[in-house]
Amino acid sequence: MLVNYTNGTYVYEGSQNIQGVTLKYFYFVNSTSVPSKIEIFQYSVTGELVSKTMYKLISSNLINPDVTLYIPSNLTHAKTIKIVFEGPDYYLGEYVVSFNLIAIPTIIFLKRNFLGKFLRLTYIHS
Repeated sequence: MLVNYTNGTYVYEGSQNIQGVTLKYFYFVNSTSVPSKIEIFQYSVTGELVSKTMYKLISSNLINPDVTLYIPSNLTHAKTIKIVFEGPDYYLGEYVVSFNLIAIPTIIFLKRNFLGKFLRLTYIHS
């Protein structure tokens, strides 16, 4: 949705809500319909700003070969966190799945073969 127009730049806004977490997108587009910047804001369930991401789009050297890659002076590396799914809950889930893979076919087999015979014998004798 168009939310602003200033100095030849159109600003479009979009938002998305996933389980209470809100993402707001702002697209900055010049008068020739070429995007120049994208900003993404992520808000927590409580409405607190969790992250802000900005993409500054540069001209392609295919269109203008004199343009070089622009690297801002305040550019920093992002910190990454490796998430490892290990621990009691993870292994418990593996055991539950393994147990079910064995137990369910066994129960179906026993029900078809032995329970059916038992029920027929009970019905005949009563």
